[in-house]
Amino acid sequence: MLAGGIELDVLVALAGIAMVAGFLDAIAGGGGLITLPALFIAGIDPVAAIATNKLQAASATVSATVAFARKGMIEWKKGYPIAIMAFVGGMTGALCVSIIPNNILKSIVPF
Repeated sequence: MLAGGIELDVLVALAGIAMVAGFLDAIAGGGGLITLPALFIAGIDPVAAIATNKLQAASATVSATVAFARKGMIEWKKGYPIAIMAFVGGMTGALCVSIIPNNILKSIVPF
């Protein structure tokens, strides 16, 4: 058993699932529809699973933003209001997830 109580075989399986989900996410989006249920099945706490999933999504967003910015495809002046709204929405969602009981989260997140 590794730190955090996760068995090595479960960790390897989750890594494989994350790679498949990342590949599909890069093509069509929706990788969280694969990783989130896998994290739940692995017994990860729902809040930790959602946070892990969102960290991955945020990393992908930063990577895509950098790539688009390097190509000069972003109009920064128009993007600030949208970025602020996204930040406020993300914070609101994080606060909501932290106050909803785990058993309810497990049942509503797939929908």
